[in-house]
Amino acid sequence: MKKILIIIIIFFCLFIGGCGNDNHVYNEGFNSEEIKGSGETVEIEEIKKDYYNYITSGGTENQSLEEIHITKIYGVFDGAVVFKVDRNAFCAVTEVTLGVYSLTFSDSNTPLVWLDGEIYELKDAYDNKILANDDVKQLQEVLKGSKNE
Repeated sequence: MKKILIIIIIFFCLFIGGCGNDNHVYNEGFNSEEIKGSGETVEIEEIKKDYYNYITSGGTENQSLEEIHITKIYGVFDGAVVFKVDRNAFCAVTEVTLGVYSLTFSDSNTPLVWLDGEIYELKDAYDNKILANDDVKQLQEVLKGSKNE
């Protein structure tokens, strides 16, 4: 009986309260966001439209442009914007390895990268040299800092 109770408690902790949620939504009421300390401005509406084109290009996604919410901007790296959008995610710790760096996220909704109208998964952005090792190192520091906020 104790084993069953322990399994239920673990299940509850992992699946009911496990996934973190960024409550800040960048695209409600304004079209751009200045990145803290960088002096760079990101055009939220442009990224939203490009993300919409990215998810609908396969013909299977039925999300409307108005339903897209950018929840976090991690930074701008040589013009490439690393951001998180509210999308379906599995509540499982996810690790993305980029070169010598390993980035860990609380769920499968990993950040995306936007550059010149194109959207990339983190691994694809690194493999296509959109993000360099120095960028990933900086991103890792930003991620560590955002966990402490």
